Amino acid sequence: MANVEVMYAPIVACLHAIASVERNWDSKTSTAAYGLMKSIMDHVFIVAFHVVRHFFGYIKGLSTKLQGSTLDVIQGYEMVSSVTEVLKSARVDENEWARVFQKASEMADKASVAPIVAPRLCSRQVHRSNTPAATPEEYFSRNIYLPFLDNLIQQFSMRFGDLEKQAVRALSLIPSNVADIETETAEAILDYYRDDLPSPDSFQQELKLWQHMWGNIAVGERPNTLSDALADSKSCRIMYPNVTKIIHLLLLTSVTSCTVERAKSSLRHVKSCFRGAMSEDRFNALVLLFVHKDISS
Repeated sequence: MANVEVMYAPIVACLHAIASVERNWDSKTSTAAYGLMKSIMDHVFIVAFHVVRHFFGYIKGLSTKLQGSTLDVIQGYEMVSSVTEVLKSARVDENEWARVFQKASEMADKASVAPIVAPRLCSRQVHRSNTPAATPEEYFSRNIYLPFLDNLIQQFSMRFGDLEKQAVRALSLIPSNVADIETETAEAILDYYRDDLPSPDSFQQELKLWQHMWGNIAVGERPNTLSDALADSKSCRIMYPNVTKIIHLLLLTSVTSCTVERAKSSLRHVKSCFRGAMSEDRFNALVLLFVHKDISS
């Protein structure tokens, strides 16, 4: 996207040359070039371009991380929560919007369409935002910047709202935090995982044994992650079948659906016309090898 900003003025000049009637271009190409040129020189497009570019800078790393296959629910919750808090702080920071509008003004100046002005307002408008404002900067803030930011924060809340609940459950069962577990939290964990537990009726008693066992160990020696807790020799699956089952399920819980979608898109590479007949075990092994390329064998 940064390259597009650098090449903005040459792109406009190129489209202007194609759209010129003095050139030997056919009418259809000239008309399309003229329409595209007018669209990318529009002040609404310029401001929207920089608003999207600015906030995608916050979520680019998070988006890449969430598409990986080695992210557990706690790491995902911490990352999403951190990005959401920064976006909320940007919502009330006027300097943040001032920097975005300044970059948009510089881009408009490169295309010789500066200064940026607000579209014509009318008493009734249903096809675009029509919030009144005293200045162009205030208009674009109310009609593009703030609505886009609010929608972005709302999408984080809608898509990752349940992630917070799962992270709280996971944090409660980690040995370093198990002493602080509350009765309401324990009941919520049991209600959520009841159908998956081998013996849900004994979960409360087992949880007390789990707390007592880790309570006799120094705080610095207790595992502080889900994977370490499950791999510890003290986490006996016979003694604590329900707790270890929940930890195992939490480790398998995907933060996003990217892994599933990646597995589906991998089928055409694995099950090709040259490899159409194979056993199920071989097929599953090839898919796992293709998807999890970052895991060393």
